[in-house]
Amino acid sequence: MPQASLPVTLANRAVRTQDAWLQACVAFVEGEDPSCRSNEQRTLERVYQQFLFVDLAESSRPVLPTNCSELHNAPLPAALVTHEVSDAILAHALVLQVEDVVDIGLPILQLVDRLEEIEVHRKALLLNVSDTARQVLAEGRPLPHARSARSDDDEDGGGEHDDEVAEDDAPSAMRQVLLDGIPGQPSRNMALPRGTLKWVLSDGYRRIPAMEYRPLRQLDITLPLGFK
Repeated sequence: MPQASLPVTLANRAVRTQDAWLQACVAFVEGEDPSCRSNEQRTLERVYQQFLFVDLAESSRPVLPTNCSELHNAPLPAALVTHEVSDAILAHALVLQVEDVVDIGLPILQLVDRLEEIEVHRKALLLNVSDTARQVLAEGRPLPHARSARSDDDEDGGGEHDDEVAEDDAPSAMRQVLLDGIPGQPSRNMALPRGTLKWVLSDGYRRIPAMEYRPLRQLDITLPLGFK
């Protein structure tokens, strides 16, 4: 993808990268995947995935106004001046990252007690899963939720490998057991209690507080720091 068009294309996702980082990222993804040199969409997606995992201070330009900590009842984003894209594109969205998250709607001791309960249950599951996995693999049958190793040629007929356990399936199956529980044992709801979330958000240069005014059920206190 011509590098001159990448900033504009990324700006459609409200991503404003530093020129040096973008050039280095393109060189990296093309080195990892030479097909990117002739596939513009693949280059874009690979660069975007790299962006999601990098600190905004390393990859992006500042988008929050210098006086953001003094603003009150003011809409964001403020007008952004740039030569690559129009303000109209950037006026609708900002990409910020989570620096901190706390649930201000619940007593902290309630959260601590619940986290301790989940940790105890997790360790018990790990022990049970380990015993279950060893027993199942020793008997030569698939782990719960694991798919038998089958070739494409066996899709319609019973292949000779139907009853074999693919070694690569074992970790996935064990993770699934951790999510679903141990077969034959009652499942337990290990979800954290949910109140009102408050965040510290950053563009990599400046920070602002943020709080949900209605529940965002897709997010909780386990949100990883650095999440965009």
